[in-house]
Amino acid sequence: MVWGAIAGAVISAYSAHRANKAQQAEAEKNRQFQSGASDTAHQREVADLRAAGLNPILSGTGGPGSSTPGGAMAPQQSVAPGGAQTALSLIRQRQELKNMRGTENSSTLRNKSRTGQPPTLITNLR
Repeated sequence: MVWGAIAGAVISAYSAHRANKAQQAEAEKNRQFQSGASDTAHQREVADLRAAGLNPILSGTGGPGSSTPGGAMAPQQSVAPGGAQTALSLIRQRQELKNMRGTENSSTLRNKSRTGQPPTLITNLR
């Protein structure tokens, strides 16, 4: 039971890490594309003016130039919350088991004292 929860937390953290790496790679590709588009904005504007039959010198008048696509960011998934939640769950389960053992021990002692048998504690439950 404990090892299954730990394995689940490790797999979850690894999956989030892999997803983050893939998203970072895609964002980097997008930033490279945007850089290329920004670097050639003037050339594209001149080509557009020529295609429209206008004088390309108009591109030097301080206009906005050709459009450049917006920036890209890679959304990141947190790797820790799944593992932290699993750790808290394991701590809670251990405490519940201790509580159940204590309840069972006190019930056993109470029952044996009523029947006159010598008390024995249950300690081998894990």
